[in-house]
Amino acid sequence: RSQKPPTESEVGRLLAQAYPDRIGRRRAGQVPRYQLSNGKGASLREDDALARHDWLVAAELDGQSREATIYLAAPVDLADLEQDLVSHIHEAEEAVWDDKRGTVIARRVRKLGELVLAEQALPQPDPALIQQGLLNAVRQKGLASLPWSKSARQWQARVQMLANTGSGDWPDVSDAALLTSLGSWLAPFLPGLKRWSDLQGLNLQQALQSLLDYSQQQQLEELAPKALTIPTGQSVALDYTTGNGPVLAAKLQALFGWSETPRLADGQVPVVIHLLSPAQRPLAVTADLASFWRNAYPEVRKDMRGRYPKHPWPEDPFTAEAQRGTKKAMEKDTKKRPVR
Repeated sequence: RSQKPPTESEVGRLLAQAYPDRIGRRRAGQVPRYQLSNGKGASLREDDALARHDWLVAAELDGQSREATIYLAAPVDLADLEQDLVSHIHEAEEAVWDDKRGTVIARRVRKLGELVLAEQALPQPDPALIQQGLLNAVRQKGLASLPWSKSARQWQARVQMLANTGSGDWPDVSDAALLTSLGSWLAPFLPGLKRWSDLQGLNLQQALQSLLDYSQQQQLEELAPKALTIPTGQSVALDYTTGNGPVLAAKLQALFGWSETPRLADGQVPVVIHLLSPAQRPLAVTADLASFWRNAYPEVRKDMRGRYPKHPWPEDPFTAEAQRGTKKAMEKDTKKRPVR
């Protein structure tokens, strides 16, 4: 006596038990695309008769990792999955980021792998759950989406410079490292925040500073100062974010008498000096100021004396007095000084 061939439903139930990681739920849209229980994506050809089914199990796919093409599959019923794969279904509370609404959605879910079978909103979610949802939002959007200030970026570059020297126990604060360690430095500052707009009001630099102990916070100001005092007595901010080392930009005349290039991080890192014209245009870039005065300055002096005759261009920059303005302004300033 001949046996009846198995129905589509029976084939689907059998395949689902054999390949519980290949169960797919159809995504919204015209193209027959499916999310698989293993978290990956897969699609059918548009003319495939199986494309009308919301649930299926894939028996054969190509090797594409992003979105595979399904070559062989069978439809499966959700009720049968609930019955046959009880051991693969789990319940949990989770927080997911809703980008359209700009907020965290806390919910209780029943899941088969990565597929949500049922969900229910949590009226009073655990604050830790909301916190995790915000961290996930940052991971999704990227570290640059946080409210970075220029000061925070400078802080990051200063600490990273010290970490790169290899001396001391300075943390890696590159974007990649900070994204990996969000839970340790950002999470403690998230209680009470629920929406993305709340996160944008965060004092990011304060959160970052928690990565340093008190001693390191004091050392940071000494080893990688925000600014240096130049020979005129002015305090000039350093730019650590250029990628080529800390940069000090100042008018050339303001640096007369400065024969040695300042060095940071206990002498390990030279400051890159951008020497500017009286019109604040770059004349030269050097990490060896003494060499510049000896070798390049005579040519710069020859070119610039005619262009900026009101400004001093002494022959010996090592012994010349640093100046802020023109020769006339310097003469006035000299007259005002009391005779000793």
